[in-house]
Amino acid sequence: MMLLSRFWYAILAVLAGFAVYASMLAVGQFNRASVKGANETIADDSNVVQWDIQIDSRRRIDALMVLALDKGIQDSLLGALDKEKIPAKSRTDAAHALATLQDKIPAQYKPDAIFVVDRDGRVIAETGFPAADKFDDFELGGYSSVNDVLHGWLRDDTWVWGKQIYRVAARPVEYDIAQPPVGAIVGVRALDKRFAQALVKDTNTNVVFYANGEKVAGAGLDGFDDSQLEAIVPELPKLDS
Repeated sequence: MMLLSRFWYAILAVLAGFAVYASMLAVGQFNRASVKGANETIADDSNVVQWDIQIDSRRRIDALMVLALDKGIQDSLLGALDKEKIPAKSRTDAAHALATLQDKIPAQYKPDAIFVVDRDGRVIAETGFPAADKFDDFELGGYSSVNDVLHGWLRDDTWVWGKQIYRVAARPVEYDIAQPPVGAIVGVRALDKRFAQALVKDTNTNVVFYANGEKVAGAGLDGFDDSQLEAIVPELPKLDS
């Protein structure tokens, strides 16, 4: 009788072991499915945000056409063409044209700062970025996107200046289709909370921007705790390695 009892104990122990194994297996499968589902959701949301930013950039490039076609800006760039030093008249005329025309850009796509760049990449006039006026040789031609525009392409880009991220839209200024562009119009828009809020509205997902190991700006859907956007910040330095 005692031997029979021990036998049943052994059977129960084996069954209990199988039950624990099955439970652990089920938990593992559930966790893997959850991680996979979360990764797919993040990937889908990231694609939607990327598409929205690309569409926004294209519209910002189109909005700069009113400046690129302006004769005052074209003449100011022609006046600086092949000059070792930018003529004061070119600077004055370009600045006047910017001041006159910037309000013709739709408010939704109006840049925070606009630069008129000559064929050598030098900034001959700006609005919204007065720090450029402190340097006679301030230039943007070293950026690959601006260099491409000076060769006739339309370009958008993302720049990090200091602790701020900017979306860039640029288009060439052409006065003769048989000649290379005489310069470029470059508009920059800060990726701030207002920009993030617009993305949230368009994409129906939480959005946050990080740069140099810090959170720059972000926004969440209604009811989302924005403090959760800080959770990843301690992990950002690990990205480099």
